[in-house]
Amino acid sequence: AAFAAFAALAISFRKREGTAKSSIAQCESVTPLQFCHDKSQLVIFDFDNVLTTQEVTDVEVEDAASFSFAALKKAMFRPLGRSAFGGEQRLGLLDTFLQELSQDANLGIVSRNSRKVIRASLSTADLLQYFPLIFGAEDFEDLAPKSKVISDLVTFHNVKPEDVLFIDDMFLNVSDVSQHCHVATLHIRTPGGIDCWDCEYILAWARSRH
Repeated sequence: AAFAAFAALAISFRKREGTAKSSIAQCESVTPLQFCHDKSQLVIFDFDNVLTTQEVTDVEVEDAASFSFAALKKAMFRPLGRSAFGGEQRLGLLDTFLQELSQDANLGIVSRNSRKVIRASLSTADLLQYFPLIFGAEDFEDLAPKSKVISDLVTFHNVKPEDVLFIDDMFLNVSDVSQHCHVATLHIRTPGGIDCWDCEYILAWARSRH
């Protein structure tokens, strides 16, 4: 009964939170970096199964049978660690890739995951410094597609659509953004997030914009 009451309270809170969504400027104010207008390119990543190799959650439950109200409070906002990015070897490659890409482009994340989880996960993996733009579930209007957020981003920062690349593992998101935002897209088809071939493609796209 306690668990049910807490779950109902959480749902109620999220509904109220949805009525007061952050604006683009407000959302960016919580990130550690500033958008650099000297960089004309904008590369936007999905988070789960793109930067990470798996879904990342704010609740870890080892034994559902023994799950309790106390366990829920203890588990809240405990994102998976560096292993969510595929281990140290992939993290090293990802760090090198993002470091090179961020020299010419602003990097952002638009995800249905929680912004708190995304930021904590990136911080644990020492990758947070590459992303001045992070938009999570808290920043979406109810049922709004990703194209709405990306369109607002492009307009807010006065970025040309031809200088934007969007990367996602869900075809529906890729199709939606391509159709409504008229930006370049990359669909990650294989499980396990972006790989070395995807990184080469993204870097080649960035170089072609010079």
